Amino acid sequence: MEYVVFSALIIAFIAFIFIMGILDERRAKKRFREKLEKDYGKPSNKQYVEGRLSTISGYYKKTIGETDFFIDDITWNDLDMDRLYQTMDYTFSAAGEEVLYKTLRCPSMKEDDLKEREEKINYFRENKEQRINVQLLFASIGRTGKYSIVDYIDYLDNLNEEKLTKHIVMLIGMGVSLAGIFLNPAIGLTAFCILLAMNIMLYFPSQNRIAPYLTTFAYLLRVIKAIEKLDKCHVPVFDKEMKALKRLRKETNAFAKGSFVIFGDKAVKSNPIEILLDYIKMCFHIDILKFYSMLKEAKSHKKAFLEMFEIIGSMEVVISIGAYSESLSYY
Repeated sequence: MEYVVFSALIIAFIAFIFIMGILDERRAKKRFREKLEKDYGKPSNKQYVEGRLSTISGYYKKTIGETDFFIDDITWNDLDMDRLYQTMDYTFSAAGEEVLYKTLRCPSMKEDDLKEREEKINYFRENKEQRINVQLLFASIGRTGKYSIVDYIDYLDNLNEEKLTKHIVMLIGMGVSLAGIFLNPAIGLTAFCILLAMNIMLYFPSQNRIAPYLTTFAYLLRVIKAIEKLDKCHVPVFDKEMKALKRLRKETNAFAKGSFVIFGDKAVKSNPIEILLDYIKMCFHIDILKFYSMLKEAKSHKKAFLEMFEIIGSMEVVISIGAYSESLSYY
C-alpha cells in the first residue's frame, strides 16, 4: 500500500511541475503581449548583447554584391547612421535586426517598392491585434547572441561529417546481445551491459563536438516553426512573402523532420519526457546520428535558409519602421 501511495505522490509531483511550467509560460506571454501593446510608438530602449552591434552588419556584408546601390562606410559614419539604426530598431529576431540594417545600408529607390512598404506599415498601424500576434512569432524566433546568423550558417562548413560506423556497429552489437539473452541470459546480459557502458563513454566526445553547432540548428528550426504559425495568421499584406516561405519550408522539410530527437520539446521546463529522452540519447546516440543527417541537409540548402532569413527579416522590418514613425512628432 505504501508503494502505491508513494508512486501516486511522485506522479502528482511531476504533474504539478508540468502544469506550473505551462502556467508560467502563459503568464509570461500575457505580460509580453501587454508590453507590445503599450510600447508601440514609444522611443526604443532596446538593449543589445555585448558585441552584437558590431555583428548586426553580417547579412549586409554577405549580400552586398547583390545590390545596385549602398551607402559606403564613410558616408554611413559621417551621418551617424549607427545611432539612427538603434532608434529605429524595434525588432525581436536576429533576422529582423540584420535585415533592418541592410535596408538602411541599401535604401530602395523604386517607387513601387516604397509604396508597397508603406501599405504594409499602415496595415499594421491599423490592425493592432494582428500586429501583436505577428510580433509574438518574431519574438519566438529570437536572437542568436552576439554573432550574426550568417556567421553561424557559414560555421557549419567547418564541421566535416563524422564517420558514423562506430555508432552503428555499437547499436548492432547491443541488438545482438539483447537477442543473445534468450539463448544464454548470463552472457547476453553481461555483453549488453558492457556494450552499453562503452557506448555511454563514446557519447560525450561526439556530443561535445556537435554542441557548438546546435545553436544554428535551433535557430533555423525556430524560423521554420514560425513560418508554419505565420501561415495560420492569414496576413493579407504578406501573401507574396508567405507563398515564397511555404516553398522554402517545403524545400527544407527533410532538415526539420525528426528534429525532436535532438531538441525534444523545451517549451516546458523539467519535462520528465525530456529527462528520459536525454538518457536514451546517451545510451543509443540517436541525436548524434540525426545531427549529421541534419548537417548534410543544412549544407545543401544554405541558399534556401538565407532566402528564408531575408524574407522573415523584411516582414519584421515593416513593423519596426511603423513603430519608429509613430514615435516621431511628424515624418
